[in-house]
Amino acid sequence: MDMTLLDAMHVAEPEAAAEAAGAEGAGAEACGAVASAAGAGVAAERGASAVARVAPRAAERRGVRALAAEVAPAWFATVMGTGVLAVAAELLPVRAGVLDGFAVVAWVAAAVLLGALLATIPGNRARWRATAGEPALGVPPMALMTVAAATALAGRHVIGEHAALIVALALWSAGTAAALVVAVAVPAAMVTRHRPVLADASGAWVLPLVPPMVSATTGAGLVAHVPAGQARLDLLLFLYALFGLSLLPTLLTVGVVWARLLLHGPGPAERAPALWVVLGPLGQSITAASLLGAAAAHTVDGPAAHALRAFGLMYGVIVWGFAVLWLALAIVLTRHHASRDGVPFTAAWWSFVFPVGTLVTGTSELAIRTGSDALRGGAVVLFIALLGVWAVTAARSGGAVAGRLGLRRA
Repeated sequence: MDMTLLDAMHVAEPEAAAEAAGAEGAGAEACGAVASAAGAGVAAERGASAVARVAPRAAERRGVRALAAEVAPAWFATVMGTGVLAVAAELLPVRAGVLDGFAVVAWVAAAVLLGALLATIPGNRARWRATAGEPALGVPPMALMTVAAATALAGRHVIGEHAALIVALALWSAGTAAALVVAVAVPAAMVTRHRPVLADASGAWVLPLVPPMVSATTGAGLVAHVPAGQARLDLLLFLYALFGLSLLPTLLTVGVVWARLLLHGPGPAERAPALWVVLGPLGQSITAASLLGAAAAHTVDGPAAHALRAFGLMYGVIVWGFAVLWLALAIVLTRHHASRDGVPFTAAWWSFVFPVGTLVTGTSELAIRTGSDALRGGAVVLFIALLGVWAVTAARSGGAVAGRLGLRRA
């Protein structure tokens, strides 16, 4: 900068002028230095700002990839717990305009969750192989069929009944196939490989046995849409077979869990959510027996249809009594753990949600079949409780995921 200034003046002026020029050159140089420093500062600030913007996004992407790599079968309980909100809202014995809209929102949320979790499976095969033979493998088939039921009941308001039935049938078929595999493979693995003892008995042991019952419940809604004749009859008989396939081993397993409670106590606080799992097959079987009885009216004639409807009602009332007993026991034991050491939050908290949802649907079906005002009121109370349990569990889950992604502390 100095040299350019001197050249411009040809260095031909008197000494004073030279000194003035020198002073002016020094000033210009200083100004240039300040300008350069300012420019460097602005550039540094912009660079830092860009880094500040990019770094969290990069960290978030890494966090998402790490989180996806941790997805395991038990995570599909979030789909079950959300989807059952839609099913319960549609089956409530009291109707309000807001319920259909709420059911649609819950159905969309469950479908999005299901799609997101299914998308992680191809890149996460090692973790899934590591869970081979574990009871939690029963959860994904139930998630598929829960969304199937929610689609048939709530999705029809958005995509139309025909499209909803096609989607529901596809999800139900995939879920049923997986349910049959899991119902055989997991108990076989537990017997031949894991060899558990009585002290280890947990409500989670029923997880691989419940999916066929969920299939029977969801399939009952599809019976009337199958062409009349042998196809419809065969489907109904198949669903009743699924009902029995799930019911009897589940009752045997519940007996083992009851024995463990009596002989070994409630166990550690981490097992508290597993106690609620037992409500799932109880409430689901009440719903299935009632819906299958109703489906029989479209399939068989005369005494057979009447007998199946009567069976659904008689079975439902008897098992509902036991379900209420188990609900009370689960509440007492959960409060016992909460008052002592607390119940640490894990993904198992979703075990509080879906089982309560099945009790809502079972109670609703009994209220509709009997016309009982008491059962109608009970269904509404249980539905409100379901909303509260889902809200708490979803909030804690959201906080945990946000903490895992580094968005805030879990």
